[in-house]
Amino acid sequence: MLSLPWFPLTANRASNTHSQRPGERSLIGLPTKSQGHDPMGSERAHDRPQPILRVNNMTVRYRNVLALEQVSFGLDAGKMLGILGANGAGKSTLMKGILGLIPTVSGQVFYDGQPFQQQRHRVAYVPQRSQIDWAYPATVWDVVLMGRIRSAGWLSPISASSRRIAMEALERLGMVDYRDRSIGELSGGQQQRVFLARAMTQQADLFLLDEPFVGVDQKTQTIIFDLLRELTQEGKTILVVHHDLGASLNQFDELLLLNRHLIAQGDRTTVMTPENLHQAYGSFFQLPQAA
Repeated sequence: MLSLPWFPLTANRASNTHSQRPGERSLIGLPTKSQGHDPMGSERAHDRPQPILRVNNMTVRYRNVLALEQVSFGLDAGKMLGILGANGAGKSTLMKGILGLIPTVSGQVFYDGQPFQQQRHRVAYVPQRSQIDWAYPATVWDVVLMGRIRSAGWLSPISASSRRIAMEALERLGMVDYRDRSIGELSGGQQQRVFLARAMTQQADLFLLDEPFVGVDQKTQTIIFDLLRELTQEGKTILVVHHDLGASLNQFDELLLLNRHLIAQGDRTTVMTPENLHQAYGSFFQLPQAA
């Protein structure tokens, strides 16, 4: 269970000698693990910019279980990508592998032309709600200010500028009136908005959100999607692990469909074909009628 005061700063560095099971919980942060040189540096395309985020040949095993196999993809700046797949398909594993929170058998990650570990200060991560200790005695204001600790420093006081940034994040998510409320007293949707506000105070360029819409109401879903769209319009790049195959898929610029390996990436028409869905969800799968 995540302990909130440590949440924004500490990380379990990925180890090649210990594998973490998918259900285990770890302190969340951004690691210092090097992810290698760029083998594609000389292969520059001339007809379009290079993707700002690139994942090359990522493979992950949990002991003897193959969780991801040779997954490669890229994403352009200012785009929002929805990561889809059945339970156990490797969606959260992919996100944690990108962040370096779990060991990988192989794979390299680059952001803005540099190894990911050199750009971790530009990244914000919102984990699944199930990974947070919601009984910890922290207020909404405490949690949101945690996003400013990295820029302020461990022992430095929170500046007036950081407090202003935190307040603006709460305002954008409609949570100012809850600033003195304990996080354990909030609904699931309100809790999710608080942690998104915390991510925003980091003033990151790349956002990774793991199942942010699970257990939230329609109002919160609309607020979050509206905010994510505003962020992409500001040039931010966003990855979202998503489970709903209905109309909400229209919110994403691109979709990525997994079943331990990459099945397809592209727009909704390209990805959500019967053949791809059968590979991802099984031969008896039927797309929800609302979609």
